[in-house]
Amino acid sequence: MVNLYLSRKLVRMLPVSGFDAANPALSTTDSLKLSCGVSRTSLAAVHGDENDIGELEMLLEAYFVQIDRTLNKLTTLELFLSAGTLCLSMISVVAGLFGVNIPYKWNYGHGYMFKWVLISAGTFSGLVFVIIISQARRRGLVG
Repeated sequence: MVNLYLSRKLVRMLPVSGFDAANPALSTTDSLKLSCGVSRTSLAAVHGDENDIGELEMLLEAYFVQIDRTLNKLTTLELFLSAGTLCLSMISVVAGLFGVNIPYKWNYGHGYMFKWVLISAGTFSGLVFVIIISQARRRGLVG
């Protein structure tokens, strides 16, 4: 985890000399601060205890919170898509079963029934979708 602390890594990689050639009055800390724009607090952290990684842990915790929020949104999207796929599959099965052109005597003169079967299957599938989403909201799975 210490290797992830980029400001410490940057300061360690810079060459350190006792004095600046242009201004010998500047110390090493001042020349580092002027050359790379590192603030006084981060320089104090660099020269402090190497095992102190509290700031890094807080930064990583903030990143993990963002990742967790994104995963929650993706899980919600997956729930909606799965419920929608289930409902469309139900309509497809009903349309496939009743859309087969098998020549039976009872098929003739009842062509209007296919429309009503599809309407009722679509209504039932929509009702199933609404029930799934309302149950998900009631249990707290969806915001």
